Amino acid sequence: MSNNHKMLVLSGGFGTRLKSVLKQTPKTLAPVEDTTFLELQLKSWIKAGYDDFLFLLYYGADQIINALDEISCGIPGSIKLSYVIEPEPLGTGGAVANAVHECNIKDDFFVINADTWLGDGPAAMVSAQSPSIGVLEVEDTSRYGAVKVNDKNIITGFSEKTKSGGSGLINAGLYKLHPDHISGVTDSVFSMEKVVLPKLCEAGILKAVRLKDEFVDIGVPEDYYRFVQKYQLSKP
Repeated sequence: MSNNHKMLVLSGGFGTRLKSVLKQTPKTLAPVEDTTFLELQLKSWIKAGYDDFLFLLYYGADQIINALDEISCGIPGSIKLSYVIEPEPLGTGGAVANAVHECNIKDDFFVINADTWLGDGPAAMVSAQSPSIGVLEVEDTSRYGAVKVNDKNIITGFSEKTKSGGSGLINAGLYKLHPDHISGVTDSVFSMEKVVLPKLCEAGILKAVRLKDEFVDIGVPEDYYRFVQKYQLSKP
């Protein structure tokens, strides 16, 4: 099943915590045996029902654009690949707002982090109503902070990262939004997680979509290596 909404892919980060491993390579281009994390991501998103991708770039933009050109040549079927290069680092919210303005987006759109593997999880968001965010159950929320959800799957609050988080739901970094949801923010540099999501939560309209697949954020070396090992084990 495909949809007609763009997927905005947050791909502009510096990948500071991975520089000891990747040097000057953007983390979305992290090598995974004979391929890259970006290529695996793109193919998994297509499988989940997405076919129109807008990459939000800053650090390593030229490298990512060149990689997308190569990857697209090997993908059968009809997909759309485009990109917007930020004039400066704008934060997650600022990058999205800039892309919505530059590309004149008028309808619902998806937002996803290029460095977070969600497996088949994004398939659950295709038919979700906006505003929604994907959430995942984990054993330890301390690294990410917790999401509080009521019995109607409406998000009622967000907890900050703590040293001992315990089990619970976390924000998977996958959103379905409408341009109206960010239209009231006047700052050019801002965080989606600190500005937009709390505002929607306070309005009582932010829905949780429970994702049942895995979650790997390759932003730190140990998790990057864990993903590479997982990929190796999954090969026939």
